[in-house]
Amino acid sequence: HFFVFFFIPRMLRSSLGPLLLARGPRSCSWPHRGAVILPSAQISVNESSAWQGRLHYSTPRPARSHDHGDAAHSADSSSAADCSCDHDHHCSAEAPSENHCGRLAIDEALKCDVTAEDATMEDIVKQAAKLLPTQGILENFVHRNPYQKFEEMSFNDCNDYVHVAESHMSPGERVFRLVNVDPRSRANHAVVDLASVFLDRGAAKWVPRFRHRGFLYLFASLENLGFSPWRRPARLAAKRVLEALDKDKIDPQVLSATILRENLEFLGIPKSAWTHTVRSMMMELKGWAGMFHRMETAPAEAPVNVKVSLLEFCAVQSLLLNASISSIGQQEGWVPAAMPFSAWISKIPGRREVHQEAHVLHPSALSYAEQSSRAEERSRLEEKFESAILRAIGDNSVSKDSDRPQLQLYTCIDDREGSLRRHAESISPEVETFGVAGFFGVPIEYRAADGSDPVVLAPEGNVPCGTLVEGDRGDNSVARFNRRRRLVYKMSLLWEKASFSPVGSLGLSLLFPLSLARLYVFGFAPTIRQKMKDLLLDPFLKTPRTDFQLPFPPDVGATLLARTFKNVGVQETRRFAPVVIVMGHGATSVNNPFMAAYNCGACCGHEGGPNARLFARLANDRVVREHLKKNHDITIPDDTVFIGALHNTTAETITYYDLDALPGSHSERFAAAQGVLEQARGKNAFERCQRFLLAAEVKTEKEALRHVLLRSIDPAEARPELNHATNAAVVVGRRELTKGRFLDRRAFLPSYDPFADDERGTNLELVLAPALVVASGINLEYLYSTISHEHHGPGTKAPLNVVGNIGVLQGTRGDLRPGLPTQMTEMHVPIRALIVIDAPVDRVRAVLGRREDIHRLIRNEWVRCVVRDPSSNQYFRYRGGLYMPVEMDMLDMSANLTFKEHREHALGVTRKETMMYWMGIGGMVLSCALPIYMSGVYVMDTRGLLVSICGTALSLPVLAFARRYLHGEHLFGRFSLLTVGLTLGFNLVSCATSMHHALAGWSLLGFASTFLIGFYSDRQSVRNNATFAFAAYQISDLALLAAVACAHMASPANASIVAGGLLLSSLYKSSQFPLTALFARSMEGPTPASALGYAGLSAHVGVVFLAYTMPLWFQLDWARFALGAAGLFTAAYGTMMAKIRADRKGAIANATSATVGLIYAVLATGHEDAALVLSFGHAAFRMTQILRSPSHLADSRRYRDALNNKPLAKAVPDWLYKLSWVFRRMDTDFHVMNALQRSSRLFNMSFIPKSDMLSRLQQAALTAGCLVVANFPFTPYSMMLEHSVISLFPEHPYLAAALMVGEFGLSVLAIRFLFFNVLDARRRFSSAKCLVGRSKGTTKPQASDSPTLPPKH
Repeated sequence: HFFVFFFIPRMLRSSLGPLLLARGPRSCSWPHRGAVILPSAQISVNESSAWQGRLHYSTPRPARSHDHGDAAHSADSSSAADCSCDHDHHCSAEAPSENHCGRLAIDEALKCDVTAEDATMEDIVKQAAKLLPTQGILENFVHRNPYQKFEEMSFNDCNDYVHVAESHMSPGERVFRLVNVDPRSRANHAVVDLASVFLDRGAAKWVPRFRHRGFLYLFASLENLGFSPWRRPARLAAKRVLEALDKDKIDPQVLSATILRENLEFLGIPKSAWTHTVRSMMMELKGWAGMFHRMETAPAEAPVNVKVSLLEFCAVQSLLLNASISSIGQQEGWVPAAMPFSAWISKIPGRREVHQEAHVLHPSALSYAEQSSRAEERSRLEEKFESAILRAIGDNSVSKDSDRPQLQLYTCIDDREGSLRRHAESISPEVETFGVAGFFGVPIEYRAADGSDPVVLAPEGNVPCGTLVEGDRGDNSVARFNRRRRLVYKMSLLWEKASFSPVGSLGLSLLFPLSLARLYVFGFAPTIRQKMKDLLLDPFLKTPRTDFQLPFPPDVGATLLARTFKNVGVQETRRFAPVVIVMGHGATSVNNPFMAAYNCGACCGHEGGPNARLFARLANDRVVREHLKKNHDITIPDDTVFIGALHNTTAETITYYDLDALPGSHSERFAAAQGVLEQARGKNAFERCQRFLLAAEVKTEKEALRHVLLRSIDPAEARPELNHATNAAVVVGRRELTKGRFLDRRAFLPSYDPFADDERGTNLELVLAPALVVASGINLEYLYSTISHEHHGPGTKAPLNVVGNIGVLQGTRGDLRPGLPTQMTEMHVPIRALIVIDAPVDRVRAVLGRREDIHRLIRNEWVRCVVRDPSSNQYFRYRGGLYMPVEMDMLDMSANLTFKEHREHALGVTRKETMMYWMGIGGMVLSCALPIYMSGVYVMDTRGLLVSICGTALSLPVLAFARRYLHGEHLFGRFSLLTVGLTLGFNLVSCATSMHHALAGWSLLGFASTFLIGFYSDRQSVRNNATFAFAAYQISDLALLAAVACAHMASPANASIVAGGLLLSSLYKSSQFPLTALFARSMEGPTPASALGYAGLSAHVGVVFLAYTMPLWFQLDWARFALGAAGLFTAAYGTMMAKIRADRKGAIANATSATVGLIYAVLATGHEDAALVLSFGHAAFRMTQILRSPSHLADSRRYRDALNNKPLAKAVPDWLYKLSWVFRRMDTDFHVMNALQRSSRLFNMSFIPKSDMLSRLQQAALTAGCLVVANFPFTPYSMMLEHSVISLFPEHPYLAAALMVGEFGLSVLAIRFLFFNVLDARRRFSSAKCLVGRSKGTTKPQASDSPTLPPKH
């Protein structure tokens, strides 16, 4: 050990030192990684000139914006009308200096960030909150520009301002840079624990009764229930807060402002920098801070009767952060009485250097080189796309067909509907289609017949014109349906409640045939699940026929319809077809927390079917038609019938409304129309399948329809559809401009007839405003989530954890992650949307002059704009307020939007995944067959063969589930290998011929589990929790080794050591007291890994092993009592923690450990067969529960409906909740990572480089060395250690114990070093993307990623 610990590092230094870079302190905050420190401690407004030229067109710093309307206007607000020269639609006059104007805009914004002397703390927090995310709860997900509140600034100026504004370091980061121990980690974890239960909307089973009193009161009431030494100042502050709120009746807002001010003064921050400091602290938990701000400004999204305050959040965060800073500072030599904090920290300046961000690559293995964060590369792609789209539209004259169409189709402007329109038009020349914003001009509040919460179906910010209330048709069918639906949901809710009770869980475990069948359906046959639902549930829950009354008077309805008819240019009688289908759109998927993001953006993230149904009902109403004719000069022919419909863009199905009201004279015509749409949806599904990489076997339209339907019902499908990926354009104009063009679902297509409008652009304004606002929000969110996925997106869906029914986490603790996951952006090309407007320039100028909200989007270049004059067919590009002619001959004729190279790359990745998947399946089968074959009849317990088969049977469907769920993950091959290793370890234990032979499998199980936990090692919490888990597994391994060493020595003392070793090894492996936090901390890896390891094999291997070895411990009374007591205590302990946790995976983890504890109690009574059966059944249903944990948001809504919208969580007595919180704090206050960090600093490892600097050979060598030192099984080192311990124990037990203790410390440090210094996901996918570029001879992006636009037909 001395040789390994002392000489090897120095040998590595001498041999590798010249080749490796010195490693500096690492920050756990992504925006700060690799930044250079400037000498100044504060930012000055006058400094902007020093960085302006360097930052223009720079990559935006990953940040968020929020409300404040005092940002200065960009100089781009100049228009052609302001120019004094003569021109025709364009001007050659020089615009104001862009650098100068941008500097002025940013200077003005920076002035607002300097805290005035008379500023109140509320003003400071409000100003600091401008960079926070603005996304609402997941249930109300609406695409929006992350920098929506900065649209008064230009696109580039905003990015530069955010870059500079985020350059300030928080006090915690400055301490970290000074002492290399991060005070933010534990403080942030404490804040997250409190915030998750405070903002919870029904995910936790228990809530405190005093939550309504505010976040500050919640903190003060719960803080004194812990024992962590570093939180002692926070506990003292909590007592004073309770006295102030309860006795002195001080307003919480006033008290919060006082607390925050005192903490800033304690830190020595000058008042002028308070805004920067508060912002930098909030940005450490920007997701949670943003959700507090969102719920404060939108109280309808907050928990019922809970007042949310961002100021209280900041006060609590400052208390906990200052406590952590004080503790670490004093340990590092800071004496508060002798030196103020500002003097101690003065060695570290207050901000980082403002510099251009390095190239950031997309983390998905399926992404390609086009997903670039470099602004210059994106600009080149934007120019190529503009050339391609303008050439596709062309500059030739277009004419409208004068013949009356036989079918008209009104759809949303959505890019996903564009392909359906194209296919419908290609099937029949008598089909005419129009694109209308998905609420179809009828903004309503919708109250569904099922009694769910009312929702607004209109663009965000629109005021509904009325409330549409669904009801039955006098046959009581709706009431009957609701009663039956509530009965079904209540049964589901009973299952849910039973799963969080140890006794109830044992009852569910007895249903193991059902649970196992369900697990196999999830993994291998997801369609059977839907077929069983259709067969058994649908007849019982037959959808009722609903009806509704018009929500507003006929004249109002006529006015709303007239706007839409005039906008699209069908006000003439002959332009109405006999059959007009008005088709809204929505989406369905399962196991998907982002389900609302797939719905209609113009309906606030809900389905647009009710709007389409209402539009058709209005258009068919005789009174409404009379008002249309009388007041708006629009005559709808008597033979025209409107039919409402809903297009499911995921399953590619179409549902029609009110067909019973269809006149018999139109039955044949509707049948023909329906036939056209049936063919169109088949063609559309087939086109979509060209980008679904697991749909390579699809060869026909019928197969394509089956495939897309499967994706919508498959719980393992992370990509039910690609949604708005690749969106890049908005073409506002006549359909004739784009008809017959293959735009590859990249363009929003709002219909507008320029020849039916006045010169003021009345109709153009009504079309352009919602189209531009909605489409730009979608486009910009996709852009930022693609190029800045770590800061503007939640990352991959694989490890996501739904928390509080409001958002998602990566793992079980950390920040809320707003934005779009990588599965929604991996096919996207991040370019700003190009708006093509088919209207005269003067008319466009007039509309923009009246609508500042859309003018600033164009003026400030958040979108790019080209105007096409409908008379001359001349294009004009908007730049700097001027409309410059576009020479078609000067366009890039080589530009095309090919998807071929991207698809070839992604198919190559898919083929490798398929190979690794089948190798994994084969490996799992062999991992069962080989141990059984090798052990034969000599197994330690004859039940071992059956247990091994059962363990493998549980593993196979999880790997099948992961094949789809982890599709596109870089380390899918490693995942397959680790799951095989996990299964092999379990089977080696099950089929072991002796305890000694079980050691290798026992250890292998721990190593495989550790690396599955550390799968996403780019996050610090993952590395910490993987190290924690490994430490627990090492204790378990060494306890078993001690039992093996004493097993052959016959004496009462040795028998007790053997029994104690067996109990300790099994309990620690199964997350029993005192390591009840093990399973919860293990939920950092992919969801399938969490299911297989910490609900399945690893969770129950201890029960299996103790059942095999009962003769060695069951005869000892104390052993039976200890096992039963530990199990029962864990059952109570884990249950209470599970009920107060608001994160889904963490709650299931605690419930799992609680139920396993009760199984141990059953085993302690001597019923080993019952314990094994219960373990198998419990593993089967827990694994399924974790696999479908992302669906908890949808489940909660169903449960809420079952309870008639009553709160799901139970408000328990204060003593019970506080007792549960005491248990929670016992887990969280046990924080060993800072101690490990300090201990590792004793050894000079500065010669080891950052992991992304290691070559593959260096990484492999270091990984192998660390694994050997960490006692990986089957190595000569591990065999030597086992032999040494077993040999020393009889004669020198203390020496053997010392050897094991030394090995424990060395192995934990080796694994920590491996995760922190060698393994890094960033290096993994960075090298992969570089290889993609080199394979083409360049690292530059290729043209783009869409099929080629063919010439006009």
